[in-house]
Amino acid sequence: MLDSLLRIVALIRKELLAVLKDARTRNMLMIQPVLQCLIFGYAATLDLNNVPYAAFDRDRSTASSALLAKLDGSGVFHRVANLTEADQMKGLIDNQRVLLVVQIAPDFQRRLSAGRTRRSR
Repeated sequence: MLDSLLRIVALIRKELLAVLKDARTRNMLMIQPVLQCLIFGYAATLDLNNVPYAAFDRDRSTASSALLAKLDGSGVFHRVANLTEADQMKGLIDNQRVLLVVQIAPDFQRRLSAGRTRRSR
């Protein structure tokens, strides 16, 4: 096992020396990653902005309304539709009108009042 690792280390060393000896390859190894970090660092972002969503509120309580109001007031999410049936979710997502559907369980306020945060299966 140790003999195999030493051979791999020797091979890595040999290849690094061969790559670093050539000026063009050395420049490509050093300059290209730096340029990609500079270019893609500003172009690629994971910030959420203007996320369309649909609400499927099966509870219709004050707690569920408050939750949806907080989502609407966040400035990031905007509600596109209020669903009345679960079958409507697929069409909205497939047609790319919404990115997500917030589904609120029928006993949301009761569970929230009881201090339970999620439904156990």
